[in-house]
Amino acid sequence: MKLTKLALIVACATSSLSASALDGTQNIIRTQAPVILASPSTPTALGISLKDLTLPSGKAYQTFSFDVKSLLQWTNDRGQSKPIVAWSVSGLPAGLQSTTEGVISGTPTTSFDGQIIITANADSLNASQAYALHIIPEDPLSISLKIVALTEATETVPYSFNATTLVEWVNDVGQPKPTVTWSATGLPAGLTISTSGIVSGTPQVSFNGPITLSATLDGTTVSANYNLKVNADIGDKPSFADTQVLYRFNGNSSKEGAWAVTPTARGSLSYAATSPYASSTQSASFTGSQGFYNAMGPINGSGNYTLGAWIKPSSISGNKTIINQRDADNGAQFSFYVSASTLAFYDGGGAIEFTSAPSVITANEWQHVAITKEGATIRLYRNGVKVAEKVRTAGIHSVSQYNGLAIGFDQRDLVNYFSGNMKDVFVASKLMTDRQIKWLAKSGEGYPTP
Repeated sequence: MKLTKLALIVACATSSLSASALDGTQNIIRTQAPVILASPSTPTALGISLKDLTLPSGKAYQTFSFDVKSLLQWTNDRGQSKPIVAWSVSGLPAGLQSTTEGVISGTPTTSFDGQIIITANADSLNASQAYALHIIPEDPLSISLKIVALTEATETVPYSFNATTLVEWVNDVGQPKPTVTWSATGLPAGLTISTSGIVSGTPQVSFNGPITLSATLDGTTVSANYNLKVNADIGDKPSFADTQVLYRFNGNSSKEGAWAVTPTARGSLSYAATSPYASSTQSASFTGSQGFYNAMGPINGSGNYTLGAWIKPSSISGNKTIINQRDADNGAQFSFYVSASTLAFYDGGGAIEFTSAPSVITANEWQHVAITKEGATIRLYRNGVKVAEKVRTAGIHSVSQYNGLAIGFDQRDLVNYFSGNMKDVFVASKLMTDRQIKWLAKSGEGYPTP
């Protein structure tokens, strides 16, 4: 009997096999093999990593900013929603900071050549990587000095100027400044400069000229020249009131005593074309054997008084009388004179002689001299500056009758004649202050007029 074909169908797949029939014929049997279907696969999870990039370089004391979010890359990103990423950075140099939003910013205050660690965290995801960061040093500082007009000073008045205000910093980007050391040349007497740059002191003379200021930074010195003006302190102008005698010696003998009494010349009255100030070109000339004389002296020695004159001695050897007054019996009441190079005063009341220090008076040079008596105190002045002071302990000479006032010689013995020139010789029955005497010496106006 013949076998018939058997078709077995299981699922959808087919296969075949061969078999021999009893009659020797070959029959093909085709079968359907079962197919097992796979269940749907689970997607690979989202991840994060950081790119290998070179960070930008910065410079000390210059603003730096970098957005680290540019380093982030998502893995297995199929467009799904992303969690919020929080950022942190460790190892940053001074002056830089980072935010959780992923920005490094700030102004580095030092150079840096090292690694920083950047970390990203997003829920359970995180990535961290080291990056090289280079902050190069700032350009080296240097200085220059501004050329400006310096603050003016005044003679005998305390002065201060801060030279550090002249500094201009080169390559200044806000970094700390190193110490600058200062020095100066040409400063007038009384002024000095500290190493920190403060010019200070009390100038002793008027001045108008160049000085050099120098600033040293890290071994390098820069210098600049400046003009400094020290104005003369001319004091306070005295009034003419209480002036007893004033001899201008302006070159007109008929008017020399116009404000008080006319002097009598002992010897011929002569003039020279020299003067201590510009408003007059004349002065009285003394040859060493002449002088001027008043019949009545104007000063009672018991009161306060001031004597003074411009003098230009041609000789300072021995005693050279400027002003001399005697009492009625020709005894000495007072004498104001040059003794060698000192300025001297003699009071006959107790025979008190009072002198300044040596080398006060200079030959062949105009100088203003004065003496004040205030009670028992005697003060001597040269060119408006007090050069000596003494309190008398002996008696004060006081008389009511005077034998006369002499200029340029000692009238009793006709000795101690002055040699040289005089101008604006005065006697005042009042006490002048230090500043009023300074005005007589410094103003350039001569003795005040009535």
